[in-house]
Amino acid sequence: MHSLAIYSIALFLTLGCGMGIDLPKHDSRFNPIISQFEKDMEFFGIRGSAENVIVSFGDLDETIDAFNLIPLTRSPEVKVDGACYTVGRSQSKMLDPISKLFTGDKFGKRVVIIDTIHEDAGLEFLESLLYHELGHCSLNYEHDDNVDSVMHEYGIHSLNVSRFVTLRNFFKKVSLDEPVTISPQINDETQLSTIYEVDYEAFGERSFYRFLYDPQSREYRSQTIYEQI
Repeated sequence: MHSLAIYSIALFLTLGCGMGIDLPKHDSRFNPIISQFEKDMEFFGIRGSAENVIVSFGDLDETIDAFNLIPLTRSPEVKVDGACYTVGRSQSKMLDPISKLFTGDKFGKRVVIIDTIHEDAGLEFLESLLYHELGHCSLNYEHDDNVDSVMHEYGIHSLNVSRFVTLRNFFKKVSLDEPVTISPQINDETQLSTIYEVDYEAFGERSFYRFLYDPQSREYRSQTIYEQI
């Protein structure tokens, strides 16, 4: 883990309540993705919330200086495309009381910065990137060695290639190679049964995914759409 922690005695006099910390402004365009992330957490039985995480586009080369020299931790490792910051925390909990004097009620605030070069990258890429960073910021996940995992150091380009299996691995830590064995309730043997569905809009695009069970062939199928709206 690479972390940055910079402290300044002078800041104690001016930032004792954390009022001088200039945190990034949350970009509401990410809200639909965050909302879907929370729906997915609920579907896969994970307790938690991502609604208080600040998400914004920004310049990743502007390191701690962008936050008025307030100590931040990059967790668990700085990525090229995005990063998760925790305001005031360092690797040593012994320093937390000092950090709280500097950061006030902003102590522990989670911030995700997505590099501005990806602002026009499209929903498919931004969704997978933000899920990766929320894995760090909301679920405290570390990187995974599996190149097909959401938490791989370099991430994956799309969630919807095999979204159900991919997110089952992400949230439940079930192997990506583990066969799906869900037996949905079948009301009509001639109709496909929906097990899991995603349909939302963000950044001018629609993300649609449906994971289905075919009772006649006893096989699982998926439907995926990313389209402009």
